[in-house]
Amino acid sequence: MDNHKTNSTATDLARTFGQIRRMGVRTGSVQGLRPSEAMFLATVVYLNSGGAKSVKVSDLSSALNITQAGATHILKTLEEKGYIVRYPDQKDKRMVLVKATESGEELVDSTENNFFQLFTGLVEHLGEKDSLELNRLLNITLHYISDHWGR
Repeated sequence: MDNHKTNSTATDLARTFGQIRRMGVRTGSVQGLRPSEAMFLATVVYLNSGGAKSVKVSDLSSALNITQAGATHILKTLEEKGYIVRYPDQKDKRMVLVKATESGEELVDSTENNFFQLFTGLVEHLGEKDSLELNRLLNITLHYISDHWGR
């Protein structure tokens, strides 16, 4: 492939990925939550689903690779909106535990169902063969980007 054609293809790919990213930002708001808050709430629900009734703030910050201060800031917003509750650990009063409320769990379930329906529709739109090919190419892309940027 000549250099001009490669640059043109790279530009087209960058533009397409940019459009997909912008669409995600537009649709990223869930019930008035910022995307970071929605992801945080989903993480609380996910970490609680393994049989644990609550999760430590430190575990949340580690899982999301953010500071505990950042986690506390997001938790405050989610608590004000009624999606989580915070309470002291009975064994160690210095430790704060977090649990999703019923409305928090319902919001995450609803969001996950809508997200899954989007991809079910995409598979129906593309067909099985093209969907598998898209998935294969996206996985190769993820590995390339991860190796390139070292993340």
